[in-house]
Amino acid sequence: MRSLRRIAFAVASLASLAGGCSCNEEVPIGGQCTDNADCASGLCVDGVCQTPGAVDAGGNDGADAALACHDLGAACDPQQAPPCCSGICRATDGGTPTCRESSLCQQQGSSCTDGTECCSQVCTSNKCAGGMCKPIGEGCAEAGDCCSTICTAGLCAQIPNSVCKNLGEVCAASGDCCSKNCQGGRCVRAAMCSAEGDLCLEALDCCNGTCNLPAAGGPGLCAVGWTAPGATGCIIGGEPCSDSGNCCSHLCEDLGSGQSTCVLGSGCRERGEICQGDGECCGTDTSEVTCSKTAATDLVGRCANPHGCAPVGNCCGAFGDNCRQACCNGHQAVCKLDSQGLSRCFGGCTIDDECSADCPNGYDGLDPDCCIAEGQECQFRDQCCDMLPCIQDGTGKYVCQAPTCTPAGQSCTPGTSICCNGLSCEPSGEIGFICRTSSVTPGGADGGVTNPSGDGGTVGPGYDAGPTCAANSAACTLDGQCCSGLCLAGVCASCKANGAGCTAPGECCSGLCTNGTCDPGATCVSQGGACSGTSECCPGFACDVPAGAANGTCQPGASCPTTGQNCSTTQACCQGLACFNAATGDPCASGDPRCTCHIVIN
Repeated sequence: MRSLRRIAFAVASLASLAGGCSCNEEVPIGGQCTDNADCASGLCVDGVCQTPGAVDAGGNDGADAALACHDLGAACDPQQAPPCCSGICRATDGGTPTCRESSLCQQQGSSCTDGTECCSQVCTSNKCAGGMCKPIGEGCAEAGDCCSTICTAGLCAQIPNSVCKNLGEVCAASGDCCSKNCQGGRCVRAAMCSAEGDLCLEALDCCNGTCNLPAAGGPGLCAVGWTAPGATGCIIGGEPCSDSGNCCSHLCEDLGSGQSTCVLGSGCRERGEICQGDGECCGTDTSEVTCSKTAATDLVGRCANPHGCAPVGNCCGAFGDNCRQACCNGHQAVCKLDSQGLSRCFGGCTIDDECSADCPNGYDGLDPDCCIAEGQECQFRDQCCDMLPCIQDGTGKYVCQAPTCTPAGQSCTPGTSICCNGLSCEPSGEIGFICRTSSVTPGGADGGVTNPSGDGGTVGPGYDAGPTCAANSAACTLDGQCCSGLCLAGVCASCKANGAGCTAPGECCSGLCTNGTCDPGATCVSQGGACSGTSECCPGFACDVPAGAANGTCQPGASCPTTGQNCSTTQACCQGLACFNAATGDPCASGDPRCTCHIVIN
């Protein structure tokens, strides 16, 4: 990919030359880039040239500057100021903590409409600013300078009726913050949505979908202690938690922010969870469950009023969870843990609780004889064949639905195509781009035609086109000699599509060779694809679901897989989770494509 970026930069430079610019100038801070070499600062993050090192509250560079926050990759201490600009300071495998990219907010240079979208809490000219917002009591020139978005008489002021410290404000302990997440002396996010009591500008900023806005205008606060008639008082998905038993999903876990939150399950919403309509709740068709609202005009309510037995998809008492095991369809036989570690009623038996001999424990997405086929109604992912996502369709029904994406080995267009199962749209010799694993990087991609010097020549003044590479069918001895990045039996070749014979993982576009066949691996949703829960997304992505909505989209997330997401012997799970084969329950073996991250139950 580095060679490809070099050519792309050279082409862009030629276009600039035609316009009369000096193409030897490096890109300034805030300009677009493809790698560090493009930037005058030497740092390219998320396609934008950024300031290296630290910046102070006034935006000045320098080793003697009073640090406002640390950049990505810098060493940090979550208990000491300054904080990370991203809000995430974490260690890997017991190493030194460093600032990590956050899935919960936008980095410097990203597009924004208001400060709540940015890690810095500052949005200037529709771009997230660097550094940090100014806390209460510091000088300000305008409202956007302040974490509170209130600037009064030249000083940042507190939001009226605040009961806890809002995002960006100075803190001494996690308990000071509405998010319960104090890192480096500043309150940072614990989830994609804002916790109760935290700053909001509209209803969907809040995990509970309820923002109390002042009549006179200005920022509001997410409702505290919000509930609905007949609803349980459990903690909804996205809110901070300390114990699984208090969550509506019965799962409290740190998904990479540094603070545990209640994890929203996939598919239909369990009792007590946030909802916008009846069809989003588990049991609306069998147990008279409704989306209970205080007023019919309210945007959101809570799933409430189940009668008698626990409906399919709802919590049950497996592994000690404080729920009834009386599942409406199959009783205790179908009360199992799903891939996220949530105890749920799987269903799959008759109304009179008779389970077939072939499927004595109800539905099982890993058993082709006991799963729900694509296009058929479901309650959650683990019922669907091949663990397909269970998402709401245009009619309001949850159905097993394969992601809309380009399979491994098929042609794709960089920047527009969505490749299946987290694969990348990579160059593959003269055939252009295909969906494939990026673990094998072409050694000489797009170097041009061979010449006596063995180099692809130069493009424009001072820019080298890079080394040449061999097209498919040309002789080779190493993968790096081929434009496709794959040398098979002494000949350059494209990688093999799913279902083709193989002898090694590197031959397959998917990067997985199982029992002599290229394997697509477990189904997961790539960036931008529809999802109902994070377990449906590929590793590195999280399901961003608006408050009370049935579906969301998979967006960039933590650098480690969380519960229900794919893992391997080379891709370790987030801290506290273990990688197991989902079908056998055995620890993941090398090359096993069917492994997922699970909670370790002692």
